[in-house]
Amino acid sequence: MSETHMGQQKIDLDELEAALAKATPGPWKWSINSKRVQVAAVRHAAQVCAVWNTSAHPATAVADAIVSAHNALPALIAELRHLRARVTPEPISDKHKDGNWWLMWEPNYKIWFLLRWRPVGWQLGSSDFIGTPTHALPLPPAPEAQ
Repeated sequence: MSETHMGQQKIDLDELEAALAKATPGPWKWSINSKRVQVAAVRHAAQVCAVWNTSAHPATAVADAIVSAHNALPALIAELRHLRARVTPEPISDKHKDGNWWLMWEPNYKIWFLLRWRPVGWQLGSSDFIGTPTHALPLPPAPEAQ
């Protein structure tokens, strides 16, 4: 975690994935065995990952949190990569000149515009846009019907 965004540490997904790859392959589970809480990989029962005495406060809650986090981590990493890609502006290319509406950054105005490409240039609403946008973001998906 090296960068910060809005005062929060930015999670280094490559570092997190590398740490996950070094761990005992999952999914993991936890159980109580001889007054001890054990965290172990489901397919590698002989490889116990952690052990606590059940008298330790709150051993089962800690084991549940570790197991839940470990098992959810691959999906969380994938979802965060997907969401970061959706909110990272990309330089304008032919891909953005497809006739669809895009959020476009115009550095001279220092503002995002809702634009689409037409054969005569960028269009803002029903009129031509005077400006040179440099970066684009796709529009968010429409809300689901309630």
